[in-house]
Amino acid sequence: MYGTIINGLCKVGHTRKALELITFMESGSCKPSVEQYNVVIDSLCKDKMVDHALELFAKMTEKGVLANIITYNSSIHGLCNFGRETEATKMLIDMEEEGVSPSVATFNILVNSFCKQGSVKDAEHAVEAIARRGLHPNVITYNALIDGYCLRGQMDEAEKILDGMVDKELVPNIMTYNSLINGYCKKKRIHKA
Repeated sequence: MYGTIINGLCKVGHTRKALELITFMESGSCKPSVEQYNVVIDSLCKDKMVDHALELFAKMTEKGVLANIITYNSSIHGLCNFGRETEATKMLIDMEEEGVSPSVATFNILVNSFCKQGSVKDAEHAVEAIARRGLHPNVITYNALIDGYCLRGQMDEAEKILDGMVDKELVPNIMTYNSLINGYCKKKRIHKA
């Protein structure tokens, strides 16, 4: 019952009320689950209250509730949305130390953020980390890299990433082509667009 109320409160933008309900539950006999914490942590991050989300994350683990991949992904995404990639990278390390394996989606959050910040080389290091863990970059990963290079005007690099994507039998999508068209237009290479 509490889970439905927490979810509903967060969906309609009443994250603080959901946080109050979590606090109420912690003091009672019906303790919040990781899923209930996750909803509030994610909502806090989306509401630009990342530090509150991180405080709740810490409080949750202090109470013995184990964070899962959703907890970490929401927190990492929240940090990245505010240019706090260093903290997000540290959280990724903490995640692995706690025995929670990051997914391609986890790395995609970092890859996308690094690219948007102009740190495409850091993004490529994150992609290498995906491969080292036996995971496979997906279309979202490649789109982020292509967009990162296009934003920097490095169209030859973007083309190399596209070629690598196709070599891995991944099908480019509208996001891929939008990034490339935008990049070519910015470089006044309309004939390539």
